[in-house]
Amino acid sequence: MKYVPLTLLLFLSLSGFSQQTVYQVFEVDSAAQPRGGIPFFNTFLLANLRKPITAQAAGTGGRVIVSGIVETDGSVSDVNVAIKLSPDLDREAVRVFSLFNAWKPAQKNGQAVRQKITFPILFQPNKPFVYANGQRVSYYDEENSPASDSSARTRYKQIVPIDNN
Repeated sequence: MKYVPLTLLLFLSLSGFSQQTVYQVFEVDSAAQPRGGIPFFNTFLLANLRKPITAQAAGTGGRVIVSGIVETDGSVSDVNVAIKLSPDLDREAVRVFSLFNAWKPAQKNGQAVRQKITFPILFQPNKPFVYANGQRVSYYDEENSPASDSSARTRYKQIVPIDNN
């Protein structure tokens, strides 16, 4: 019986620490922005984005839409994928987007507030290549020019081990 008041006090104190409201972009006076602007954020993405080797081998390219919440301290939380492309590219987009914690928080009535944001992460398509058993396989003709593996001109085969990371 003596634990009932303690439990009630604990419950009431935890409700005081509940999360603030998350606003949408149209509900705030000034929206959350990356510090340094969008060009700086795009430079950050280009410098830190690493396309997984399986996606490179397939030549996959496209856009992953990620969403998250910009907190009042400028960090980002609750990052998830809104529009998917492939599991490995989705994971990479979430990883890189979560790294950037230099946001200028949204303002409402002169106060910093939490805001939900969405942002596209672009993966450039590339020329596909043969990737098998952790190795990239390339074929060349007698003039050391790239050749397809089924071509009668193929003279040389190059095998390069590649780490999945």
